[in-house]
Amino acid sequence: MSEIEGLFEGAKIAVLEAGELLKDRAMSLRVRMKGRDDFVTDTDIAVQNLGREKLEALEAGIGFVGEESPQSCSLDGAVWILDPVDGTSNLIHDYRYSCVSLALVASGRTELGLVYNPFSEELFSAVRGRGAFLNGEAIHVTEVENIRLANISFGVAPGDRDNAQNVFKVALEVYKKCHDLRRMGSAALELCYVAAGRQDGYYEFGLKPWDIAAGALIASEAGGVVGTPWGETLNFVGIQSVVAAGSGIWSQLAGIICGNI
Repeated sequence: MSEIEGLFEGAKIAVLEAGELLKDRAMSLRVRMKGRDDFVTDTDIAVQNLGREKLEALEAGIGFVGEESPQSCSLDGAVWILDPVDGTSNLIHDYRYSCVSLALVASGRTELGLVYNPFSEELFSAVRGRGAFLNGEAIHVTEVENIRLANISFGVAPGDRDNAQNVFKVALEVYKKCHDLRRMGSAALELCYVAAGRQDGYYEFGLKPWDIAAGALIASEAGGVVGTPWGETLNFVGIQSVVAAGSGIWSQLAGIICGNI
């Protein structure tokens, strides 16, 4: 077994075990506010603590960044990037579109990604250069070439309500030109749904590294194009906007977004 395969198997076990904590309804209802429209539950903390413990036992030299960690970590070496609960608002409301999202980033490039929704028992995964999978079965983005035939999902960056008018202006223009719009409330799952061909494209502004590091690799390995609306490569440093879609409509979707920002 290669080093990356060993890390993948260890990380998979950690994600599956930590993900089961999302099913503890009492824990998910113990909620505190981190900021305006930004919540943290006891589940977020418990998942991060368990995930960190399991990951640090895999290999001592790999750093760790989690959404609920106050410290920062350089991306010059290898680092685990964990979102213990992506879709916290969904979790609080028992909407069941919440997941654990974990990526291994080395020198700024994602090498493996895992996204687990324990409510649907779906594990999306990818290792760079080896394709994308859902519960061990290969997945691929859709091949639609006309955005008028495409279902597009989007996010609203609820922590940045001052930008809401611009967000919905863009959404309206996308809606006018696509088949229909969707909104799930979990960036990691949105990216994985593009990877699995359940929706044709996804975009959102103002995302953080833990929101997208794993899902971006999974969508890319499933044959998708993933980047900023301006065609830049994601770098997982700071806040970024993302567009993910099959190659047939990526430029169409990005063009609508860039033309209306």
